[in-house]
Amino acid sequence: MKISQPQITNVNAMEVLDEGLKALRQGDFIVDLSGVERIDSSAIAIALKWKQEAQKLGGDLKFIHASENLKKLSDLYNVSSLLMSPSKH
Repeated sequence: MKISQPQITNVNAMEVLDEGLKALRQGDFIVDLSGVERIDSSAIAIALKWKQEAQKLGGDLKFIHASENLKKLSDLYNVSSLLMSPSKH
């Protein structure tokens, strides 16, 4: 799924969360973040919820084209190992 929003913040968090959950339930387990220019900590909460849902559905969620900001936030919240996949996309 390619995230259609240019930002993931508390303003649009529920919309982005729902968009991702719908894609996951359709079997899409790759999150393309290439169009996302701005994030806040709500993006971490959304990503963790997506990861949890993917596991329930038997899928392995991968994030590609993650910004440095997302990587820094995931480090800050000590969830990098849960969110960042080692593959280079």
